[in-house]
Amino acid sequence: AGRDGSLSGNGEGFDGQASANFAGGDANGGYGLGDIAQIRLSYASGPIAAAIALEDGLSDDTDSNFGVAGELKFSGDSFGVELNAGVQNTQGFDPEDRWTVNAGAHFALADMGTISAAAGMGSGSSTTDDYTKASVFAKLNLSEAARVELGASHKWNTQAANTDGDWTAFGLGIYYTPVSQLTLGLEADYGSDADDTATNAALVTIFSF
Repeated sequence: AGRDGSLSGNGEGFDGQASANFAGGDANGGYGLGDIAQIRLSYASGPIAAAIALEDGLSDDTDSNFGVAGELKFSGDSFGVELNAGVQNTQGFDPEDRWTVNAGAHFALADMGTISAAAGMGSGSSTTDDYTKASVFAKLNLSEAARVELGASHKWNTQAANTDGDWTAFGLGIYYTPVSQLTLGLEADYGSDADDTATNAALVTIFSF
């Protein structure tokens, strides 16, 4: 029991795999319901793992935002897949419950890197925020000390009254780790819809001890 990421969140795809220490991340965000107080029961046997949790989101007046989420994973040597779902009762003061269903997978390219993809659908607590989202991510090892990360995602608002909520995002990260305690990187991301664009870039230095 404690506060952790909701089991409805998928760890694959652009958002789940990118390092994105400061920039270079998925502007469409994650797939789950965020960090949340919960009581979780987990099980693992070999490459298979499963979990279920009773979750309680941030309260809105007398609305407890109580819900349930689950996760099923297969983690092999070169392939993995993850399924998630969650629902949160928010109708005390909001028009709809929040819910999400997601799936993702990754493939290891031997020592060359990793390719990952994820897709999901869900709804926030209002009547104009149903969505479908898909993303892809690739990490390529340039050498033992250098790697590049590339990601792209698109989010469709699936309610006709709010189609201008569609958003496309791209991200890049280039990292050099000369020793295990130090990583130098360049990160950037770009997002756009029919009316707006957003760009972030950063030089990052990460110390690990």
